[in-house]
Amino acid sequence: MAIEIELVLNPKVMSRLNDHTLGDSSIKFRLLDNPLVHRWFKQFEHRLKLNGSWFTELYLLKQQKSVCNKNVLKELEDKIKKIIHGINNIHNEKKENKNIKFPIDEDDIILNLEDTGKIEDSVGSSYSKTLCLDTRDLLNRLHRHFTYFGESNAGRYFKNHKVAGEFRSWTKTKWEEERSGYCDNSADEDDEFFVVPTNELETMRSLANQINQLVHNAELYFTSERWYDFPDIEQVYVNFGICNEVPIPGEFTQIPPYEECFIANKNEHDVWAPTGEILGKFYQIAYLDHDTPVPFDIWAGRTLSGAFVLGDRDWMEHPPFKKWLLEHGIESPEYGIPLGDITKGKELLEHVNWQHVKNIRIHNEY
Repeated sequence: MAIEIELVLNPKVMSRLNDHTLGDSSIKFRLLDNPLVHRWFKQFEHRLKLNGSWFTELYLLKQQKSVCNKNVLKELEDKIKKIIHGINNIHNEKKENKNIKFPIDEDDIILNLEDTGKIEDSVGSSYSKTLCLDTRDLLNRLHRHFTYFGESNAGRYFKNHKVAGEFRSWTKTKWEEERSGYCDNSADEDDEFFVVPTNELETMRSLANQINQLVHNAELYFTSERWYDFPDIEQVYVNFGICNEVPIPGEFTQIPPYEECFIANKNEHDVWAPTGEILGKFYQIAYLDHDTPVPFDIWAGRTLSGAFVLGDRDWMEHPPFKKWLLEHGIESPEYGIPLGDITKGKELLEHVNWQHVKNIRIHNEY
C-alpha cells in the first residue's frame, strides 16, 4: 500500500510565482513503507480527529534570539528561584521529616549576561557575540534535571515498589536499563530517588514543567559563534499543537525498540518527524547550547505526535558540528525519523507560511 499526503495551498501562494498556474497549488509527499512510518501515520490520522485542525509554521533550526533585556532576565531568574523554593517545600515521603531537595540552590541561580567582545567569521567581517558560559552551563543543568525528573517515572521503572506516590530523581534514570530489558527494583533504596506525596504530584509536575519553560525563555538571550555560524535553514512544520502544558493521553505515541532500526543516520529523505518534540534535545540544539551530546537526553527522540517537517537534513553535515560530535565519540549520529519524500511542489516550500495550507488530503494507493 502506498500513501501520499497532499497539502492543498491557498492560491495566493501561487500568485507570486510566474511559472506556475493557480490551479496547481499543492505539495505532495509519499510515505515510506515501513512499520515505524505506519505507526506515525496512524498517529497522524488520530491527531487529525483529536484536534480537528492543524497549524503550519516555518521551523527555524536556530531559535530567534532576543535583544538583551536585563530586566526581563532578572525576572526570569527570580521566577526560577521561586519554583526551586516551592520544590524544596514539598515533603519527601521516602525520608522522614525531610523535604525534596532540588540539586541547585536558589542562591546559585544567576543569569549573567555579558558581552565577550567581537569575533570574526570566515570572510573577516566582525559581529558581536553575547555568551556567558557559566550561565549557559546553568541553563543546561536546569534542563537536564527536568529531563531526569521526566524519565525517572516510578510506573515504568519500579513496578514492584509498595510506597504511595512516585519515585522521581533529578540526577538519575533507569532509561538505559529499561531499553535493554532490565529493571533493577532494588534501586528503590537509592538516595538519589525521592517519593512525591500523592496529593502533591500535580504540583510537582507543574513546577518541573515551569523550570523547562523558563529555561527556554532565558536562553533566547544567549548567542555564540556557534549560533551565528550554523546554517540558517527554515523548514515547513505542520503540527497540531499541544492540548495542555502536560500532554494528555493520545497526543503522543511511543516508538518500540524493535522499530528503532528505521531511524536514519543519513540525509536521504525530505520529510521527517520534528526534532523538537522530545524529552531532551536534538544534537543540533545541544551543539548550539554548548551542551554535551553524551547524556541520555541528547538524541532524536522516541515519540511521535503526528506532526511532520518538510525539508532535508543537510545541516547535519555542517563541518564544525560534525567535528564536535566526533570529539565526543559520536561517528554516526541519528539524523531523525524519516517519513517520506516530496513528489510534487518542492519548489513551493520557500513560499509557504502558516496561513497557506488550507486543507490536508490523504491518498491511498493499493
